[in-house]
Amino acid sequence: MKPDEKQIKEIAEELELGMLCFYNQKTGKIISYPSEMDDEDLWEKDVNEVDQNSGMPFCGRRCEQRDTEGGL
Repeated sequence: MKPDEKQIKEIAEELELGMLCFYNQKTGKIISYPSEMDDEDLWEKDVNEVDQNSGMPFCGRRCEQRDTEGGL
């Protein structure tokens, strides 16, 4: 599944705010959280979901497929 125009706009807005943004190609879900966190507990659910789905592409200047160990 590829992001539609509304999702692309949402991803762009999140990136402009300095968020890390991930897109689940199976479900179409967008997950974003700050690259630097003051309160990691606030974002723990989102970070864990991304970590558990290592195939979720990281969306930056372009979406990049992460390797199986969760890195870029």
